[in-house]
Amino acid sequence: MRGRDHHALAALGLAGCLSAPTGQAPVDAASGLAWPPPGANIVAHVSADLDGDGLDDVLALDATSGRIYVLRGGAGHDVDPSRATVTTVTRSAALAGLAGPAAVAVIAYQSVRRVVILDTPTAGARLTVLGADLAPISTTMLAVARPAANATVSLTPSAFGMSGAALFGTVPDGAFFIEASEAAKGTPMIPGVPSTGGTAFNDVMAAGGYITRTGTPTPRIFVSERTLAQRSDAQGGNFAFTSLRPAGPGWSPQVVDDITGDQLPDVIGFDGNGNGNALLCAIDVESATLPTCFQTPFGMDAATMVVGPALATGQRDVVLVSKSPTSGDVSVFVVPDLHVSGAALAADNPGPPGSFPVDSPTMSLAQLDTGPLEVLLVGKDGAIVCVHARTGPSVTCDQP
Repeated sequence: MRGRDHHALAALGLAGCLSAPTGQAPVDAASGLAWPPPGANIVAHVSADLDGDGLDDVLALDATSGRIYVLRGGAGHDVDPSRATVTTVTRSAALAGLAGPAAVAVIAYQSVRRVVILDTPTAGARLTVLGADLAPISTTMLAVARPAANATVSLTPSAFGMSGAALFGTVPDGAFFIEASEAAKGTPMIPGVPSTGGTAFNDVMAAGGYITRTGTPTPRIFVSERTLAQRSDAQGGNFAFTSLRPAGPGWSPQVVDDITGDQLPDVIGFDGNGNGNALLCAIDVESATLPTCFQTPFGMDAATMVVGPALATGQRDVVLVSKSPTSGDVSVFVVPDLHVSGAALAADNPGPPGSFPVDSPTMSLAQLDTGPLEVLLVGKDGAIVCVHARTGPSVTCDQP
């Protein structure tokens, strides 16, 4: 997978790298901390270029130590795709009460990068903004119920708002956004998305915003719940929602990407299909069309998922990670060139999966050198596996 593209409202309320999870790793001089952290419980991570060198770094959230870790990516650094182990940390900072479920993202405004964390400490759902050096900028408690431990929360970048960039966050019963320009402020505005006609949101999985590209430019937002989705113009205080997806099978997880090629967001969902062949489904958010689902040859009832650019063709590949039913390993599947053909969702034939020993990983795409994007699996225990994702089978990055 090649390329670099992977990455009046009601106020919500203000206030091949495999690390060894056992044994003593060397202490990093910059942070005085080892990787992985002792007894790690990694609840979220993201790959993003924090230092501006054109390569991605890894930000990981450890609930056990209550710390945020930055692992620099690239040759000779912490996450080096040519090495088989990750043992060092470039930077770390404490975040009191850090707890999952959680999400982390990086947003830039006027070339300045900032880290945004959505987590769920005992007091409720919280949005924290830090500088690229992990210096604190703001902390906001959100006026939503604290999500359950097994709930899904998300942060999704969108081309939206006065500054042209925003992060949309979701918790099961709500959605909100923070513009890139607001992320620099000590007391940011974090507008919430009002639910439809007084009907409360339920099990929100994804949300985002965009500006229409034809006719009068119009800001629009969309909210996708587990079993349905809707969209509304976001101006003049008028929220007249349009149904994008009527109530149907549950999609989990869901990601936002452009698979229709209109440079506007689409929602891609995974449907385990009752332990039959898993389905990949999608919504064209702007046209409000719902293509038929693509049936994969894989029998899995649960997976994590990312969508990213492939080779030099601009096609979108879907990477699925599923836990093996017979071992503690996970399998990495690649579905090449997911696209809409007429009224149908289609893809090239997937190849066989690769298998990797990592526990309950979160997943991201990372640019670690001048070659293809890599898949990073960060296990709950801190093990980091760098994978060459390909149609078959995928291998660790330190292998040819």
